[in-house]
Amino acid sequence: MAKNKLVQGLIYGAAIGALVSLADKNTRKNVVNTSRKGSEQVKYYSKNPQDLGDYMKELYEKVKVATEQLNDDFKFINEKFEKVRNDIAPEVKEVLDETQETLMDSKNNYKEVLSENQLDKESKEESKGMTTASSVQNNRTGMNSTGNVKYNENNIRTYQEQN
Repeated sequence: MAKNKLVQGLIYGAAIGALVSLADKNTRKNVVNTSRKGSEQVKYYSKNPQDLGDYMKELYEKVKVATEQLNDDFKFINEKFEKVRNDIAPEVKEVLDETQETLMDSKNNYKEVLSENQLDKESKEESKGMTTASSVQNNRTGMNSTGNVKYNENNIRTYQEQN
């Protein structure tokens, strides 16, 4: 029973919606013109069934050509995607690997240079006898005697941990 009421309600709702839509003058004109054209085509094809067959064959061919074109387009796109994936992606990966390797080498070189500079500065300060309370304090804060930041392994580790 409930199913019948649902279908019945849908039909009533559609009919009421159609009537409300027909309140608009442009909609009414469009419905009348479309109905006339449709009835004329039905009359014509009922008298000329061969033309209907020809029209359906022509429509079928158009859909077939459009489908084949779409299929060819998808194949083309797929080929280009595979080319990018197989040919270009390895080259990009190689460039990225080389860049990463270069950066790691530079990082190690910077560490060596900075640690050598730190050792040279400390040995110069010790040889001059400059191990005063202020230079000890500067060593703890990472500053040298001129007030500039002193790069040592602690500074580098702190920087690396932050980044």
